[in-house]
Amino acid sequence: MNIDELIPKTKTVLCRPLLIEGGDQIRPNNMLKNEPNNKGKRRQRGSAIAEFGPALFFIFIFAVFPVIDIIALSFNYTACASLNDIQLREAVKLPKSIATNPKGPVLGTIPDKWMATVLGGASGMIERPATTVDYDPSSGNMYVQVSTTVTVRPLLNIPFFFKVPGLGAPATFTVSSSRLIENPIFAAQ
Repeated sequence: MNIDELIPKTKTVLCRPLLIEGGDQIRPNNMLKNEPNNKGKRRQRGSAIAEFGPALFFIFIFAVFPVIDIIALSFNYTACASLNDIQLREAVKLPKSIATNPKGPVLGTIPDKWMATVLGGASGMIERPATTVDYDPSSGNMYVQVSTTVTVRPLLNIPFFFKVPGLGAPATFTVSSSRLIENPIFAAQ
């Protein structure tokens, strides 16, 4: 390794003499001045700072906010699946006349109580969940199927995604599940 490689490269700039008055004497200032050659490096750093603001805007609008909305959308779907599971567990134990009654526990009481909980309140529902209860006899067994439809609003409305459900527009989920009923006589009642 050469000693010249270790010494920073500087250029010598010739300055005009500057006269400074100090009492009765007039003395010249430094004639030569050593400056490091940084002009190219400053330009690169300055452009990075100038591009940081627009880049940050695009990163937030097209990456961070959509990811936050997708996380909120998955939370809303999980909340809807939880409601459907609770309704299905209750519909399996009840006669058909009570399970399909709009003011009964499956279609009326459970959604109302669920919406009052933290999970239901944080889900961002626009309207009350719509639930249908169907009975399906197949191969000698009786199954009950509960379908729950929920419309939720996005957590953050992103201005560039107006018509995308879950990002700029409300999203609608339908969760359906079925289970073998405990007492097949309940399907006829």
